[in-house]
Amino acid sequence: MSRKKPSRKSREVVSCLFRPQDLCPKIGGETEEVEPPGPVNPTLHPPQSWGGRGRLKDSGATSEAVRRVLGKIQSTIQRYEMIAPGEGVLVAVSGGPDSTALLLALCALAREFGWALRVAHVNHGLRGEYSDEDERFVRDLVTPLDIPFHRKRIPVAQFAAEEKENLEAVARRERYEYLIHLARRYRCACIATGHTLDDQAETVLHHVVRSSGIEGLTGIAPVWTVENCRVVRPLLDLTRKEVLEFLQAQESPFRVDESNADLNLTRNFIRHEILPRLERINPRVREALARLADIARLETDAHDLADEQWLDRFAQRTGREIAVSRVEFLLLHAAGQRRIVRRLLSWIAPDLHPTLEIIDTIRELASSTKGGRRCVFRGHGVVSRQKDRLVFAPCDSVTRSKRTGSRKPSG
Repeated sequence: MSRKKPSRKSREVVSCLFRPQDLCPKIGGETEEVEPPGPVNPTLHPPQSWGGRGRLKDSGATSEAVRRVLGKIQSTIQRYEMIAPGEGVLVAVSGGPDSTALLLALCALAREFGWALRVAHVNHGLRGEYSDEDERFVRDLVTPLDIPFHRKRIPVAQFAAEEKENLEAVARRERYEYLIHLARRYRCACIATGHTLDDQAETVLHHVVRSSGIEGLTGIAPVWTVENCRVVRPLLDLTRKEVLEFLQAQESPFRVDESNADLNLTRNFIRHEILPRLERINPRVREALARLADIARLETDAHDLADEQWLDRFAQRTGREIAVSRVEFLLLHAAGQRRIVRRLLSWIAPDLHPTLEIIDTIRELASSTKGGRRCVFRGHGVVSRQKDRLVFAPCDSVTRSKRTGSRKPSG
Protein backbone atom coordinates (compact mmCIF):
# COMPACT_ATOMS: atom_id res chain seq x y z
CA MET A 1 0.00 0.00 0.00
CA SER A 2 1.43 3.36 -1.00
CA ARG A 3 2.05 5.85 1.75
CA LYS A 4 0.57 9.33 1.41
CA LYS A 5 1.73 12.59 2.89
CA PRO A 6 0.42 13.17 6.42
CA SER A 7 -1.98 15.96 7.28
CA ARG A 8 -0.33 19.13 8.51
CA LYS A 9 -2.84 19.09 11.38
CA SER A 10 -1.13 16.07 12.94
CA ARG A 11 0.26 18.19 15.80
CA GLU A 12 0.04 21.88 16.66
CA VAL A 13 3.52 22.72 17.94
CA VAL A 14 5.30 26.03 17.56
CA SER A 15 8.96 26.23 16.63
CA CYS A 16 10.92 29.44 16.37
CA LEU A 17 14.45 30.61 15.64
CA PHE A 18 16.59 31.95 18.43
CA ARG A 19 17.08 35.00 16.20
CA PRO A 20 13.57 35.91 15.01
CA GLN A 21 14.76 38.12 12.15
CA ASP A 22 15.19 35.04 9.98
CA LEU A 23 12.43 34.26 7.51
CA CYS A 24 12.90 30.85 5.86
CA PRO A 25 11.08 30.06 2.61
CA LYS A 26 9.09 26.86 2.42
CA ILE A 27 10.99 23.78 1.32
CA GLY A 28 9.33 21.31 -0.99
CA GLY A 29 9.89 17.72 -2.08
CA GLU A 30 10.23 14.45 -0.18
CA THR A 31 13.73 13.35 -1.02
CA GLU A 32 17.08 13.14 0.66
CA GLU A 33 18.65 15.13 -2.15
CA VAL A 34 19.47 18.80 -1.59
CA GLU A 35 18.18 21.55 -3.82
CA PRO A 36 20.49 24.46 -4.77
CA PRO A 37 21.03 26.39 -1.54
CA GLY A 38 20.70 29.91 -2.91
CA PRO A 39 22.22 32.91 -1.13
CA VAL A 40 23.39 32.47 2.44
CA ASN A 41 21.15 34.24 4.93
CA PRO A 42 23.40 36.70 6.83
CA THR A 43 21.14 36.46 9.90
CA LEU A 44 21.96 32.77 10.21
CA HIS A 45 25.67 33.33 9.74
CA PRO A 46 26.93 36.42 11.59
CA PRO A 47 30.00 37.96 9.91
CA GLN A 48 33.33 36.51 11.07
CA SER A 49 31.68 33.97 13.38
CA TRP A 50 32.99 31.12 11.24
CA GLY A 51 36.03 30.98 9.06
CA GLY A 52 35.09 28.42 6.46
CA ARG A 53 36.12 24.84 7.24
CA GLY A 54 35.48 24.68 10.94
CA ARG A 55 37.63 27.58 12.17
CA LEU A 56 36.20 29.03 15.35
CA LYS A 57 35.98 32.69 16.17
CA ASP A 58 39.06 33.62 18.19
CA SER A 59 38.94 36.66 20.46
CA GLY A 60 40.04 36.83 24.10
CA ALA A 61 37.47 35.56 26.59
CA THR A 62 35.38 34.06 23.80
CA SER A 63 38.31 31.91 22.72
CA GLU A 64 38.84 30.73 26.30
CA ALA A 65 35.15 29.76 26.74
CA VAL A 66 35.15 27.86 23.46
CA ARG A 67 38.42 26.08 24.23
CA ARG A 68 37.01 24.93 27.56
CA VAL A 69 33.96 23.36 25.90
CA LEU A 70 35.99 21.80 23.11
CA GLY A 71 38.40 20.33 25.63
CA LYS A 72 35.53 18.73 27.51
CA ILE A 73 34.08 17.25 24.32
CA GLN A 74 37.48 15.94 23.25
CA SER A 75 37.94 14.32 26.67
CA THR A 76 34.52 12.61 26.40
CA ILE A 77 35.31 11.30 22.92
CA GLN A 78 38.63 9.87 24.04
CA ARG A 79 37.38 8.40 27.34
CA TYR A 80 34.62 6.40 25.65
CA GLU A 81 36.61 5.77 22.45
CA MET A 82 33.81 7.30 20.39
CA ILE A 83 35.63 8.45 17.26
CA ALA A 84 39.07 7.38 16.07
CA PRO A 85 41.31 9.74 14.06
CA GLY A 86 40.49 9.73 10.35
CA GLU A 87 37.03 8.17 10.71
CA GLY A 88 33.91 9.28 8.87
CA VAL A 89 31.20 10.77 11.09
CA LEU A 90 27.55 11.32 10.25
CA VAL A 91 26.26 14.19 12.41
CA ALA A 92 22.51 14.21 13.12
CA VAL A 93 21.36 17.85 13.24
CA SER A 94 17.82 18.96 14.04
CA GLY A 95 18.64 22.66 14.30
CA GLY A 96 18.14 22.87 18.06
CA PRO A 97 20.88 24.20 20.35
CA ASP A 98 22.39 20.82 21.23
CA SER A 99 22.80 19.45 17.71
CA THR A 100 23.91 22.86 16.40
CA ALA A 101 26.64 23.02 19.04
CA LEU A 102 27.60 19.43 18.25
CA LEU A 103 28.11 20.23 14.58
CA LEU A 104 30.16 23.36 15.23
CA ALA A 105 32.33 21.60 17.81
CA LEU A 106 33.04 18.57 15.63
CA CYS A 107 33.91 20.89 12.75
CA ALA A 108 36.48 22.62 14.96
CA LEU A 109 37.98 19.32 16.13
CA ALA A 110 37.86 17.66 12.71
CA ARG A 111 40.89 19.59 11.49
CA GLU A 112 43.04 18.11 14.25
CA PHE A 113 41.71 14.55 14.09
CA GLY A 114 41.09 14.23 10.37
CA TRP A 115 37.41 13.32 10.63
CA ALA A 116 35.32 13.34 7.47
CA LEU A 117 31.99 14.86 8.46
CA ARG A 118 28.55 14.57 6.86
CA VAL A 119 25.33 16.12 8.13
CA ALA A 120 21.88 14.53 8.12
CA HIS A 121 18.55 16.19 8.91
CA VAL A 122 15.20 14.41 9.18
CA ASN A 123 12.04 16.47 8.63
CA HIS A 124 9.25 14.55 10.38
CA GLY A 125 6.61 16.89 8.95
CA LEU A 126 4.85 17.18 12.31
CA ARG A 127 4.89 20.97 12.59
CA GLY A 128 3.99 22.12 9.10
CA GLU A 129 5.88 25.24 8.05
CA TYR A 130 7.95 25.19 11.24
CA SER A 131 9.42 21.82 10.31
CA ASP A 132 10.33 23.24 6.89
CA GLU A 133 11.99 26.23 8.58
CA ASP A 134 14.04 23.86 10.74
CA GLU A 135 15.20 22.08 7.60
CA ARG A 136 16.14 25.30 5.82
CA PHE A 137 17.99 26.54 8.90
CA VAL A 138 20.15 23.40 9.06
CA ARG A 139 20.92 23.61 5.36
CA ASP A 140 21.95 27.26 5.65
CA LEU A 141 24.07 26.40 8.69
CA VAL A 142 25.92 23.64 6.81
CA THR A 143 26.44 25.47 3.50
CA PRO A 144 29.44 27.66 4.50
CA LEU A 145 31.05 24.74 6.33
CA ASP A 146 31.51 22.88 3.03
CA ILE A 147 30.19 19.58 4.44
CA PRO A 148 27.98 17.11 2.54
CA PHE A 149 24.35 17.57 3.63
CA HIS A 150 21.58 14.98 3.45
CA ARG A 151 17.94 15.47 4.27
CA LYS A 152 14.80 13.40 4.18
CA ARG A 153 11.14 14.19 4.80
CA ILE A 154 9.19 11.37 6.46
CA PRO A 155 5.39 11.37 6.93
CA VAL A 156 5.66 10.11 10.49
CA ALA A 157 2.07 10.95 11.47
CA GLN A 158 0.68 8.81 8.67
CA PHE A 159 3.01 5.91 9.40
CA ALA A 160 2.02 5.97 13.09
CA ALA A 161 -1.69 6.04 12.18
CA GLU A 162 -1.33 3.17 9.70
CA GLU A 163 0.62 1.05 12.16
CA LYS A 164 -1.36 2.18 15.24
CA GLU A 165 1.92 2.87 17.01
CA ASN A 166 3.20 5.63 19.27
CA LEU A 167 4.12 8.74 17.27
CA GLU A 168 7.46 9.33 19.02
CA ALA A 169 8.45 5.67 18.71
CA VAL A 170 7.74 5.68 14.96
CA ALA A 171 9.63 8.95 14.51
CA ARG A 172 12.64 7.56 16.33
CA ARG A 173 12.57 4.31 14.37
CA GLU A 174 12.29 6.04 11.00
CA ARG A 175 14.98 8.56 11.93
CA TYR A 176 17.51 5.92 12.93
CA GLU A 177 16.71 3.77 9.91
CA TYR A 178 17.59 6.71 7.68
CA LEU A 179 20.73 7.60 9.64
CA ILE A 180 21.95 3.99 9.58
CA HIS A 181 21.23 3.82 5.84
CA LEU A 182 23.36 6.92 5.23
CA ALA A 183 26.18 5.75 7.51
CA ARG A 184 26.42 2.46 5.63
CA ARG A 185 26.11 4.03 2.20
CA TYR A 186 28.90 6.55 2.80
CA ARG A 187 30.97 4.29 5.07
CA CYS A 188 30.73 6.50 8.13
CA ALA A 189 32.17 4.77 11.19
CA CYS A 190 29.62 6.32 13.52
CA ILE A 191 26.57 8.54 13.93
CA ALA A 192 26.91 11.48 16.35
CA THR A 193 23.88 12.83 18.22
CA GLY A 194 23.58 15.86 20.52
CA HIS A 195 22.49 14.36 23.84
CA THR A 196 23.78 16.34 26.83
CA LEU A 197 24.30 15.81 30.54
CA ASP A 198 20.89 17.43 31.15
CA ASP A 199 19.29 14.87 28.82
CA GLN A 200 21.01 12.16 30.83
CA ALA A 201 19.68 13.48 34.15
CA GLU A 202 16.15 13.84 32.76
CA THR A 203 16.23 10.33 31.30
CA VAL A 204 17.39 8.74 34.56
CA LEU A 205 14.65 10.50 36.55
CA HIS A 206 12.07 9.57 33.93
CA HIS A 207 13.08 5.91 34.20
CA VAL A 208 12.95 6.08 38.01
CA VAL A 209 9.35 7.27 38.08
CA ARG A 210 8.43 4.62 35.51
CA SER A 211 10.10 1.91 37.63
CA SER A 212 12.34 0.82 34.76
CA GLY A 213 14.67 -1.23 36.95
CA ILE A 214 18.46 -1.13 37.19
CA GLU A 215 18.84 -1.03 33.41
CA GLY A 216 16.72 2.13 33.36
CA LEU A 217 19.24 3.83 35.65
CA THR A 218 21.91 3.45 32.97
CA GLY A 219 20.15 6.21 31.04
CA ILE A 220 21.67 7.24 27.71
CA ALA A 221 24.67 5.18 26.66
CA PRO A 222 27.72 7.23 25.59
CA VAL A 223 28.30 4.68 22.82
CA TRP A 224 25.47 2.52 21.51
CA THR A 225 25.64 -0.08 18.75
CA VAL A 226 22.55 -0.68 16.63
CA GLU A 227 22.57 -2.91 13.54
CA ASN A 228 26.39 -2.95 13.62
CA CYS A 229 26.44 0.85 13.49
CA ARG A 230 28.02 2.91 16.29
CA VAL A 231 26.00 5.81 17.74
CA VAL A 232 28.01 8.26 19.87
CA ARG A 233 27.07 11.15 22.18
CA PRO A 234 30.06 13.56 22.39
CA LEU A 235 28.13 16.20 24.41
CA LEU A 236 27.13 13.83 27.21
CA ASP A 237 29.42 15.54 29.76
CA LEU A 238 28.22 19.05 28.85
CA THR A 239 25.33 20.76 30.63
CA ARG A 240 22.70 22.60 28.63
CA LYS A 241 24.02 25.84 30.14
CA GLU A 242 27.49 25.13 28.75
CA VAL A 243 26.00 24.40 25.32
CA LEU A 244 24.18 27.75 25.30
CA GLU A 245 27.31 29.59 26.45
CA PHE A 246 29.29 27.95 23.63
CA LEU A 247 26.70 29.06 21.05
CA GLN A 248 26.59 32.56 22.49
CA ALA A 249 30.38 32.80 22.32
CA GLN A 250 30.16 31.86 18.64
CA GLU A 251 27.22 34.19 17.98
CA SER A 252 25.46 31.19 16.51
CA PRO A 253 21.67 31.08 16.21
CA PHE A 254 19.62 27.93 16.65
CA ARG A 255 16.05 26.76 16.44
CA VAL A 256 13.75 26.63 19.49
CA ASP A 257 10.76 24.30 19.70
CA GLU A 258 8.31 26.01 22.05
CA SER A 259 6.61 22.69 22.81
CA ASN A 260 9.60 22.10 25.10
CA ALA A 261 7.82 24.45 27.54
CA ASP A 262 4.65 22.31 27.62
CA LEU A 263 4.50 20.98 31.19
CA ASN A 264 1.89 18.39 30.19
CA LEU A 265 4.77 16.41 28.67
CA THR A 266 6.55 14.33 31.31
CA ARG A 267 10.10 15.13 30.22
CA ASN A 268 9.35 18.86 30.19
CA PHE A 269 7.82 18.65 33.67
CA ILE A 270 10.97 16.92 34.91
CA ARG A 271 13.15 19.54 33.21
CA HIS A 272 11.33 22.68 34.36
CA GLU A 273 9.78 21.62 37.68
CA ILE A 274 11.45 18.58 39.24
CA LEU A 275 15.15 19.19 38.55
CA PRO A 276 15.10 22.85 39.71
CA ARG A 277 13.52 21.72 43.00
CA LEU A 278 16.10 18.96 43.44
CA GLU A 279 18.81 21.57 42.94
CA ARG A 280 17.75 23.07 46.28
CA ILE A 281 18.99 19.84 47.88
CA ASN A 282 22.02 19.38 45.62
CA PRO A 283 23.02 22.23 43.26
CA ARG A 284 24.90 19.65 41.18
CA VAL A 285 22.03 17.17 40.97
CA ARG A 286 22.42 16.79 37.20
CA GLU A 287 26.03 15.69 37.59
CA ALA A 288 24.98 13.36 40.43
CA LEU A 289 22.34 11.68 38.27
CA ALA A 290 24.84 11.32 35.43
CA ARG A 291 27.31 9.64 37.83
CA LEU A 292 24.52 7.31 38.95
CA ALA A 293 24.00 6.36 35.29
CA ASP A 294 27.73 5.62 34.93
CA ILE A 295 27.72 3.42 38.06
CA ALA A 296 24.59 1.56 36.94
CA ARG A 297 26.08 1.04 33.47
CA LEU A 298 29.25 -0.55 34.87
CA GLU A 299 27.22 -2.80 37.18
CA THR A 300 24.96 -3.78 34.30
CA ASP A 301 27.94 -4.54 32.07
CA ALA A 302 29.37 -6.85 34.74
CA HIS A 303 26.03 -8.64 35.12
CA ASP A 304 25.69 -8.93 31.35
CA LEU A 305 29.06 -10.67 31.16
CA ALA A 306 28.06 -13.14 33.87
CA ASP A 307 24.70 -13.75 32.17
CA GLU A 308 26.39 -14.43 28.84
CA GLN A 309 28.64 -17.00 30.47
CA TRP A 310 25.62 -18.68 32.11
CA LEU A 311 23.71 -18.78 28.81
CA ASP A 312 26.72 -20.24 27.01
CA ARG A 313 26.62 -23.16 29.47
CA PHE A 314 22.90 -23.74 29.98
CA ALA A 315 21.04 -22.39 26.92
CA GLN A 316 20.51 -24.21 23.64
CA ARG A 317 19.20 -22.67 20.44
CA THR A 318 17.18 -24.77 17.99
CA GLY A 319 16.08 -22.81 14.96
CA ARG A 320 14.41 -19.70 16.37
CA GLU A 321 13.66 -21.27 19.75
CA ILE A 322 15.87 -21.01 22.82
CA ALA A 323 15.71 -23.51 25.68
CA VAL A 324 17.37 -23.24 29.10
CA SER A 325 17.76 -25.75 31.89
CA ARG A 326 14.98 -25.33 34.44
CA VAL A 327 17.09 -26.83 37.21
CA GLU A 328 20.00 -24.43 36.64
CA PHE A 329 17.61 -21.52 36.15
CA LEU A 330 15.96 -22.13 39.51
CA LEU A 331 19.37 -22.23 41.21
CA LEU A 332 19.97 -18.62 40.20
CA HIS A 333 19.29 -15.72 42.56
CA ALA A 334 15.95 -14.01 41.85
CA ALA A 335 17.79 -11.02 40.38
CA GLY A 336 19.73 -13.33 38.07
CA GLN A 337 16.54 -15.08 36.98
CA ARG A 338 14.97 -11.74 36.08
CA ARG A 339 17.98 -10.70 34.03
CA ILE A 340 18.06 -14.00 32.15
CA VAL A 341 14.33 -13.83 31.39
CA ARG A 342 14.63 -10.22 30.20
CA ARG A 343 17.53 -11.10 27.92
CA LEU A 344 15.82 -14.17 26.44
CA LEU A 345 12.63 -12.18 25.81
CA SER A 346 14.68 -9.50 24.05
CA TRP A 347 16.00 -12.19 21.70
CA ILE A 348 12.62 -13.63 20.71
CA ALA A 349 10.50 -10.47 21.03
CA PRO A 350 12.58 -7.26 20.74
CA ASP A 351 9.47 -5.07 20.79
CA LEU A 352 7.85 -6.58 23.90
CA HIS A 353 9.42 -4.30 26.58
CA PRO A 354 8.48 -6.71 29.42
CA THR A 355 7.19 -5.39 32.72
CA LEU A 356 8.24 -6.81 36.08
CA GLU A 357 4.89 -8.62 36.20
CA ILE A 358 5.60 -10.39 32.92
CA ILE A 359 9.09 -11.40 34.03
CA ASP A 360 7.88 -12.74 37.38
CA THR A 361 5.05 -14.64 35.68
CA ILE A 362 7.68 -16.53 33.70
CA ARG A 363 9.67 -17.20 36.86
CA GLU A 364 6.55 -18.64 38.46
CA LEU A 365 5.99 -20.77 35.37
CA ALA A 366 9.50 -22.22 35.74
CA SER A 367 9.11 -23.03 39.44
CA SER A 368 5.52 -24.28 39.53
CA THR A 369 4.42 -27.84 38.75
CA LYS A 370 0.74 -26.89 38.65
CA GLY A 371 -1.47 -24.74 36.44
CA GLY A 372 -0.69 -23.72 32.87
CA ARG A 373 2.41 -24.88 31.09
CA ARG A 374 2.94 -21.81 28.93
CA CYS A 375 2.72 -18.02 28.82
CA VAL A 376 1.56 -16.39 25.59
CA PHE A 377 2.42 -12.82 24.71
CA ARG A 378 0.16 -12.16 21.76
CA GLY A 379 2.00 -10.85 18.74
CA HIS A 380 5.36 -11.37 20.46
CA GLY A 381 6.15 -14.89 21.63
CA VAL A 382 5.50 -17.89 23.86
CA VAL A 383 7.36 -19.26 26.88
CA SER A 384 6.62 -22.89 27.73
CA ARG A 385 7.65 -25.36 30.43
CA GLN A 386 8.74 -28.68 28.92
CA LYS A 387 9.91 -31.20 31.52
CA ASP A 388 13.37 -30.00 32.56
CA ARG A 389 13.50 -27.11 30.09
CA LEU A 390 12.10 -23.60 29.76
CA VAL A 391 11.55 -22.82 26.08
CA PHE A 392 11.32 -19.30 24.60
CA ALA A 393 9.89 -19.05 21.07
CA PRO A 394 8.82 -16.13 18.83
CA CYS A 395 5.09 -15.97 18.07
CA ASP A 396 5.42 -16.97 14.40
CA SER A 397 6.92 -20.33 15.39
CA VAL A 398 3.86 -21.30 17.45
CA THR A 399 0.59 -22.39 15.86
CA ARG A 400 -2.73 -21.02 17.06
CA SER A 401 -3.91 -24.49 18.04
CA LYS A 402 -1.23 -24.70 20.70
CA ARG A 403 -2.46 -21.57 22.46
CA THR A 404 -5.58 -23.11 23.98
CA GLY A 405 -5.51 -22.98 27.76
CA SER A 406 -2.53 -20.64 27.89
CA ARG A 407 -1.86 -18.29 30.76
CA LYS A 408 -2.02 -14.69 29.55
CA PRO A 409 -0.15 -12.32 31.84
CA SER A 410 -1.19 -8.70 31.63
CA GLY A 411 1.21 -5.95 30.58
